[in-house]
Amino acid sequence: MKHKLRLIVSAMLCLSVLFTLLAVNVQADVTITSNQTGTHGGYDYELWKDSGNTTMVLKDGGAFSCSWNNINNALFRKGKKYNETQTHQQIGNITMTYACDYRPNGNSYLAVYGWTVDPLVEYYIVEAWGNWRPPGATSKGTVTIDGGVYDIYQTTRYNAPSIKGDRTTFEQYWSVRREKKTSGTISISQHFNKWESMGMRMGKMYEVALVVEGYQSSGSADVTSMSIIVGGSGNPTTPPVPTPTKTPDNTKRNAFSKIEAENYSDLSSSTIEIIGTGGGGSGIGYIENGNYVVYNNVDFGSGVSSFKAMVASNADTTTNIQLRVGSPTGTLLGTLAVKNTGGWNTYLEQSCSVTGVTGVNDLYLVFTGPVNVDYFTFTSGGGSYTPNPTKNPGSLGDLNDDGSIDSLDLSLIKRHVLRKTQLTGSALANADVNSDGSVDSIDVSLLKRYVLRKITEFPGQTPTTKPTETPKATPTPNVTVKPTQPTVNPNAKLVALTFDDGPDNRLTARVLDKLDKYGVKATFMMVGQRVNDSTAAIVKRVVDSGHEIGNHSWGYSGMANMSAADIKKSINDTNAAILKYSGTTPKFFRPPNLETSPTLFQAVDLTFVGGLTANDWIQSTTAEQRAAAILNGVRDGTIILLHDVQPEPHPTPEALDIIIPALKNQGYEFVTLSELFRLKGVPLNPSDNRMYHSVP
Repeated sequence: MKHKLRLIVSAMLCLSVLFTLLAVNVQADVTITSNQTGTHGGYDYELWKDSGNTTMVLKDGGAFSCSWNNINNALFRKGKKYNETQTHQQIGNITMTYACDYRPNGNSYLAVYGWTVDPLVEYYIVEAWGNWRPPGATSKGTVTIDGGVYDIYQTTRYNAPSIKGDRTTFEQYWSVRREKKTSGTISISQHFNKWESMGMRMGKMYEVALVVEGYQSSGSADVTSMSIIVGGSGNPTTPPVPTPTKTPDNTKRNAFSKIEAENYSDLSSSTIEIIGTGGGGSGIGYIENGNYVVYNNVDFGSGVSSFKAMVASNADTTTNIQLRVGSPTGTLLGTLAVKNTGGWNTYLEQSCSVTGVTGVNDLYLVFTGPVNVDYFTFTSGGGSYTPNPTKNPGSLGDLNDDGSIDSLDLSLIKRHVLRKTQLTGSALANADVNSDGSVDSIDVSLLKRYVLRKITEFPGQTPTTKPTETPKATPTPNVTVKPTQPTVNPNAKLVALTFDDGPDNRLTARVLDKLDKYGVKATFMMVGQRVNDSTAAIVKRVVDSGHEIGNHSWGYSGMANMSAADIKKSINDTNAAILKYSGTTPKFFRPPNLETSPTLFQAVDLTFVGGLTANDWIQSTTAEQRAAAILNGVRDGTIILLHDVQPEPHPTPEALDIIIPALKNQGYEFVTLSELFRLKGVPLNPSDNRMYHSVP
């Protein structure tokens, strides 16, 4: 009996020890209701809100539950924080597994969330959402990861709170899943790799977490499990960017073969990095003004005639790539002027004329601004260096009477059309390069094409008509200049205000009242199904006030994946409604969420416009925050993208009380989209497959 009792007691002691040991590895649940950060269950956590009722229950490991109501903005997250010293590549492949019972009521999303520094980036991988699919920003493309298609976006925040302070400017990167998912695996590093292949630079890691966020909504979520795993292959969607191998100094490069930009011999820069260019390729990016790269021992043979490069840019201004030999200030062979290609991962082949070099030389590419370069090559021909600009085939185009047509003449005609300075006499006559009796944006475009050597003569001009030693042509007395109103200030910088998602009898009227107050014109990008008998009066007011109307689709549904037939129906139905109630036909189209596709470009016979945004679709942004976003980003030629119709509170009209006076004080003049393109000398060309965020 004693033996049996000893056995029972021993068994009980063993079980007691086992339960004690198990308990050591299990942390008790903790409930919090107010702003708090810390560690729990081996993970970092945070509850943050600006108002309202919140509850977060911290469970073992990465698990947690949360609920919220009557909030303006609240978030709940668990994850891992890093020390800002390593990139994600240095940390290793990052994967998350999770399961969540997610029940939002209103505006909310479930996502992987985090930050990087140097550069400062806030990122989201959105797996599920409530009644609104974020983020409504500029689309960068798509990627298929973990069996789902994600839309990739990039946004910019100005003077906004971040991990580095309350008034910071930073980029936001988004991967938004098209089909909602609330459990499974998220291959986080694959998203990072894809973003970087698109020119979206990641910095050193600060955080990776699973987050539940809510905006002016209610809801609950129960994250029953969440684990972050580091290591493994990760099966990346794009190969890692290779480290370039410097070409040995004694190895010749054939100038007439493709030279990969990343295979440089040397460089002068603290920022240039090797980047992915998509499709497994690589190039160079993060280039700044004054940077240069060197390619040793380039064999130019008996001479070259042209240079071409595969380049990408999303910059507001043109970046020049100077081609020099011997040194960064050596003989200038030519200059490639790179304009905005539509995105940092939208590569186009551009070319320029070059001359002045033979034999083996060290080639320097000297940059005046940001650009991404995939590869370049030369075309044989030429030989000796000709320092003088292209000689004038006649008097047309030679505005400064120096015997040549060059960038100086182009500058003079632009200033004339913009009414900054006025041409007279023979200069005015020579500016009318299409000989239609007026000097306007068409003449600017033709002269620009001539300087870039895209055309060799002007309309109506033949080589046999050019004079040799004869004096300049006598000015034609009947040459007139087309009016360039509404610009009244010859030194004005130009900006176009645009408003999306209307019309609405009450909300659009609030915006119109502000525009009337300051006497400025704007363009309203209208949704077709909103243009009807009930809004006829406000549409008429828009037109009668001198504003322009553009096309913003029929029903504001995503169009990037529509068929060509469906796209055309949406555009045509909207155009018909606008024509019926306004008497005007739109010239411009803004795609919903700024999403584009080759099919969309081909199917829409209108000029695409994007613009500088202010996050004014997010109800929590104040008038001051919206104004700051615009004022910090605006430049001459900027298209400003705001909304006249959004759920209230919607303080965009109040933001105009800040934006308009401030920009007027800075010398800006407000024009419609049509006026902006005309005054900038940029012809409307729907076939160029480009979306304009600004007009150079």
